[in-house]
Amino acid sequence: MKGEQRITHTQVILMLLSNSPTHCLSFSELKEKTELSDSMLWVYLSRLKDRGVISAKWKKSDRGRERIYCLKLKEQLLE
Repeated sequence: MKGEQRITHTQVILMLLSNSPTHCLSFSELKEKTELSDSMLWVYLSRLKDRGVISAKWKKSDRGRERIYCLKLKEQLLE
């Protein structure tokens, strides 16, 4: 269809993070919601982290340590 725009995986990840109450989601939550493979999700998250759009941290959970990805706020991006 002419003029139809498709949303990218990067945009989906950013929308998911921005719609989360804390602006953070775990790797497993992102994987479940995007339905991407581990390796593909890792590529997108790494690119966003390298660009300074998201941050990553470790969090303890019932299953051990879990990687959490957070969308940086406007103030953080301007620093």
